[in-house]
Amino acid sequence: MKKLGEILVDKGLINHEQLNKALKKQSETGDRLGKLLIKMDIVSEEQLFTFLSKQYGVVMFNEQELTIPADVQKLVKYDLVYNYGIIPFKVTDKGIHIGFSDFRVLNDIDEISFKTGKNVIPVLFPDSMYEKILSDIKEIDYGEEDYYFQSFKKKIETEFNKGAGVEALLSAIVSFEPNLTKVFFAEGSAPAIRKIGRFYKLNTDPMKKEDILNYIKSLTDEATRKTLLHKKTVRFYKTIADKNFFINIVRQKSSYLIVLTITSSEIPKFNNLGFKNDVSRYILEPTKGFYFFIAPLGHGKATTMASIVNHFNKSKTRNILFLEKQSMYEIVSDKSIVTKLDVGMRTYNKENFFKIIYDIDPEIIFLMDIDSLEILDMALKFVESGRTVYACYEGGSISGALEKLFLLDNSENKYYVNKFASH
Repeated sequence: MKKLGEILVDKGLINHEQLNKALKKQSETGDRLGKLLIKMDIVSEEQLFTFLSKQYGVVMFNEQELTIPADVQKLVKYDLVYNYGIIPFKVTDKGIHIGFSDFRVLNDIDEISFKTGKNVIPVLFPDSMYEKILSDIKEIDYGEEDYYFQSFKKKIETEFNKGAGVEALLSAIVSFEPNLTKVFFAEGSAPAIRKIGRFYKLNTDPMKKEDILNYIKSLTDEATRKTLLHKKTVRFYKTIADKNFFINIVRQKSSYLIVLTITSSEIPKFNNLGFKNDVSRYILEPTKGFYFFIAPLGHGKATTMASIVNHFNKSKTRNILFLEKQSMYEIVSDKSIVTKLDVGMRTYNKENFFKIIYDIDPEIIFLMDIDSLEILDMALKFVESGRTVYACYEGGSISGALEKLFLLDNSENKYYVNKFASH
């Protein structure tokens, strides 16, 4: 008997190269082949399950909504649901209809029928629906309350078309997409999603300017919106639907783009970041001076800085100042004293901002960005007085970073950059 992969190749749904890639991945993860083919965006869920229903001669569930009455639940004990991976959802004159996703269940139909005392009619559920319902059933009072399911497509259409706010829409997306990594909102386009192995647009009407502006208003405060108008881009962290998002908003002529990236709030240990041992020792056992981290946008500068701060905080007694830009990481003083300041404060009260820093008199300073010569000058003064400074800067190379520093201020840049280079 041919295996599923061979059948899919014979029918032209996938080719040998795609099958081999999926099989290699299967040997690493242990996941079912069909699930991996969908995850890897080789076939869509609809394509695969429509084919499987025809191939094995079983009915496929195609509705967008489903109610499972408590009375139906009572006909199949929860341990049977759990052990066989089945979902009882309807009773007719023909028998009890059960949803399944793993075709091995078909070998157990007679046994399930015997244990329930009813004729069993198997119905194929798409993976996303099947996994969502099984997960939800664990959380309800099984057999005592009706359960209502709404498909991802239906839920999103309902939320979007009724004008739901950005937080309600994101909550709906997060609840159905455990592998979500990014969400995109752009004027003139339906919302788009990137998850592991796949990028796709939601089945909704294109977003209007009014939708985007309302989302921006919901996500930002007045000060951030002023920055957006002036600089044409803002970046910040926000927690929505119990997920931490790094949010980029970009102004493009007369339109806006919003990109939300899911991040983790747990600070990784520095030793797990992949630095070589000699580099790690150099960073974590510093002499006095300037430690400069250069990397392009989105390459882990914030995570690296937070992990170094956390290392000192938990292992050494130090007075630490962390100048950040709306970091998602929460660092509570442990062995060290850690003072966190938002560098945006200086925009509104520059004199007090620097006075606070000098009053704190830190031993170690962490800078999430050097975006002005004033910040660079302050850092250099601390280095000259025997302190240690760790700083991040956005760039693809040291030469590129220095070139950007030269452009900070045409009148004084040479003095400051030469001074920095000497450290």
